[in-house]
Amino acid sequence: MKVIVLGGSAAGMGFAAKLRRNDPQAEIVVYQKSSYPSFGACGIPYFISDQFQDPNQMIARTVEKFQEQNINVKLNMMATKVDFNKKMVTIRDLLTNKEFSDQYDKLFIATGARPRTIKNIDPKITNVYNCSTQEDAIAIKKAAQTAKNVVIVGAGFIGMELTETFYHLQKNTTIVESSDLLIHYAFDKEVSALLEQELADKKIALYKQSKVTTVVGDENNQVASVTLDNGTVIPCDLLIITIGFQPNTDFLDENEITLQPVTKAIVIDEHCQTSVPDVYSGGDCATVYHLVARRNEYIPLATNANKLAKVAANVVSGIPDRFPGALGTSIIQVIDKEAAATGVSEHLAASLGLDYASVTVSDFDHTNYVHNQQPLFIKLIYEKTSKKLLGAQMCGSNKAVLRIDALAAIIWKEGTVYDLQQLDLAYAPPFARAVDIIHIASARVKR
Repeated sequence: MKVIVLGGSAAGMGFAAKLRRNDPQAEIVVYQKSSYPSFGACGIPYFISDQFQDPNQMIARTVEKFQEQNINVKLNMMATKVDFNKKMVTIRDLLTNKEFSDQYDKLFIATGARPRTIKNIDPKITNVYNCSTQEDAIAIKKAAQTAKNVVIVGAGFIGMELTETFYHLQKNTTIVESSDLLIHYAFDKEVSALLEQELADKKIALYKQSKVTTVVGDENNQVASVTLDNGTVIPCDLLIITIGFQPNTDFLDENEITLQPVTKAIVIDEHCQTSVPDVYSGGDCATVYHLVARRNEYIPLATNANKLAKVAANVVSGIPDRFPGALGTSIIQVIDKEAAATGVSEHLAASLGLDYASVTVSDFDHTNYVHNQQPLFIKLIYEKTSKKLLGAQMCGSNKAVLRIDALAAIIWKEGTVYDLQQLDLAYAPPFARAVDIIHIASARVKR
C-alpha cells in the first residue's frame, strides 16, 4: 500500500508516524511545502519574548528522525492538483519550479492553513509580518530588537499572546480589532471586558470595531504608520497581522471533493474520510464535528490536528476508530490574566437557535488566608429545560482557569449543571476554596 501525505506539520507527520507504527510495510511519502517538518507555531510568541533561544525547539521531530522510520519526507514540495479518478497528485518542486506526478493508494490531505492578510499593502514596505512560520518567528524577533511602536491587527488568540510578548519586551503596543469583543469566537462580553480591563491597566491601546485601511512606509520603505477606517493614524515600526487563517485547499476542485462553503475547509466524517473514496484529511485544512453545535465547524487547533491524525492512521491501517467530536476547548494567558472556554459561547448558542440560559459568578481562586488570592470569574451556559451544560468560560489568575478541563469533561458526557454541584473537586487552601466557584455557579441554577 502506498500512502501519500500532503503536508508535514502536526496532522501530516502525526498521521505518518502513527501509520508507520501500525503498518511497518506501507510505503509512506510526505510532501511538505516548507523546508522543515513538524513545526509548532504555538511557540512563536514565547520565542519572540526570549523564553527560549533556539527556533529549532519549535520543530518537534527532524526529517532524519522520520527517515529512520522509513518515512520518505520530501521538503519544498507543494501539491498543485489531485486527480481523484486516477489517484494521482501533481507536485511542484519549489526550488526548481518543475512539476511531476505521483500515484497513491490512499491519500491524506494535511495541507494546513495560511494566515489571512490585509489587502492592498505595498509589498515593498518592510517590517510587516504574519505569525505562522519559523521564518516569521525569526524575523519578528529580530525586528523587535529595534522597534518601538508595535501594531497588532487582530485580537484573537495569537494576537493576544503577542500582546503579552511585546508588553514584556516593553514596546508601545496597539491592538486593532474589527469585532466588538476580544477573541470573539471563544468568549462572550463578560470575559472580553475582563481582558480589556487588563489591557487598560497595562496601558495597551485597543481599537475595537476598527480596520486598518492604509499602511504607510518611510523613506527606507519600512512601515511608519497605519491609518484606521475612522481616520486615526497610529505610529508603527512593526506591524503584525493576525486576523485568522484560510485553509490551504486552493488546489482542490470543490466540484470533486466537498468543501465547507465559506471557509473552504475539507469536510470530513468521524473517520476522517472525505467525500472521495480513499482520501482522508485532518488538521487546519479540515472541519471537525462540534459536539454541542452538532455540525461541522472550522476549529484550527493543534489538539484537534493530533487527534485526527491518529484516527485517520488507524482507519487507513484497517483498525476501527472514530473522532467523536470537539468542544473547542481553549486557554490563554494575557499578562496577569488568564481565560479559558469550552463548548458554545452565548452568542454561538443564540445563532444556533438553542433554548439556553446562563449564570455568572465572581468569586476567588483560593482561601483568603493564603497569600496572592485573586478574583475568579465563571460563566455557565446551559439548556433551559434539561439543564444540560452547553458551554463554560472562566477568567482569573494563578492558573485557576485550568478548572475548565473539568467543565469540558461534563459537557463531553452530556452532563447537567446539577452534576457540577457534587463534583469531587480537589481542595487545599493554596489552590481552591472548600466550596469552589464551580459549585457556587451550579447552585445558582434553579431546579
